[in-house]
Amino acid sequence: MAWDSIMYFLKRLVPALIIIYVFLNPYPHTTAIKEISFYSSILIVIFLVVGNNISFSFRSPLTILFVLFSGWVLGNLFFAINPQNSFHDFYAHLLKYLVLFYLLINFIYSPRHLKILIWSVIISSFFFSVFGIFYYYVTLDYSFNMRFGLPGVAAVNNVGMITVPAFLFSINALFFENKPLRVTFLITCVITTLIGSLLTQTVGILLAMVVAVSILLMRKLKVLIVVLSLLAITVGFMPFHSRVGYDGLLQKIKADDRTQLWYVYSRMIERKPFIGYGFGMSLYSEDSFVSGFDDVLSKTPDKYKPSYYQTPHNIFIDMAVRTGIGGLALFLAIVSTFIYMGLKLARNGGSTFIRSWALCILSLLISFLIQGVFADVLFGPYWVIFFVILGMMSVLWRLDTRLERAENSDY
Repeated sequence: MAWDSIMYFLKRLVPALIIIYVFLNPYPHTTAIKEISFYSSILIVIFLVVGNNISFSFRSPLTILFVLFSGWVLGNLFFAINPQNSFHDFYAHLLKYLVLFYLLINFIYSPRHLKILIWSVIISSFFFSVFGIFYYYVTLDYSFNMRFGLPGVAAVNNVGMITVPAFLFSINALFFENKPLRVTFLITCVITTLIGSLLTQTVGILLAMVVAVSILLMRKLKVLIVVLSLLAITVGFMPFHSRVGYDGLLQKIKADDRTQLWYVYSRMIERKPFIGYGFGMSLYSEDSFVSGFDDVLSKTPDKYKPSYYQTPHNIFIDMAVRTGIGGLALFLAIVSTFIYMGLKLARNGGSTFIRSWALCILSLLISFLIQGVFADVLFGPYWVIFFVILGMMSVLWRLDTRLERAENSDY
């Protein structure tokens, strides 16, 4: 009896550790807690599997693509500019997050577990927004005309990676909640994360929010009009509203030299088009890579030259530079499969819960990709968010499969 109780406790402890890891993902100086949570969950799972106390499955529509992508990145180590760094990041920023993905889909196995995970993201992002805004504008005493970003935590262009998920989750959760306290909190979270996102004055984040919320609420046009109106009103009250209005955004796009930067990087890709320069994130500071960039730059017409050297600020170009066209193709295959899963579940899911959250998580990935067009996101907490998004959709896929099997067994 005591042994059964221990096994029961360990099975419940794993999802709790996963949720702790996801909750702390945006926060610096919590590495020790996150690492303890992550590796403890792995050790517990190994113990449970070896003792035949659980079955651990790798079954997912994404599994074959994960294997192919991982194999591609591993093979590219032999051609990388810095093989040591590429191997380190292959483990630390790919294999590790794949393990997180499979922990998610094996232990977040019920609507209740998924709700807890979603709420952990909402609460985590709410605290990030509230304390981040207070710290930046009150403690550091920056003017509200300054773009919101937290050095060492989330750069201006990356704040939306943390705030937008909670913004979308809170809106969708409102359709499932009727308790006044929870409803009040969710509305507060919508407003707080909206303000935190807009304070960045970033085109990519604003565009991502508009497109994502339009997808999320495409079946609820009245609510969509209310949310878009709230967005417009919030922008209107911001001290920098002229800079995030139509004319301001247009001027900002014209003044931005990302297109020139992307052009130069496209020429870099032409030099190693198939296999790329290596998966390691130190690539852009490697002397040989920078000298190659300078060489391309010297042969580039003035109108296509960026003002200074920087990383690609584009998820697709970044992937192509690091893993080549082959790696980019596999990455796009993963994204395409995810979109297929999301559309299928949103249309034909076996319950309102599955259909609603599938559409929400699909809109979240679209917002991630839109922001990724304008920012570097293939690292750190943002890359974790990507795999958590994939994991959430796969959890819904498994829930729907079980529901379908249960219905078929009734006949």
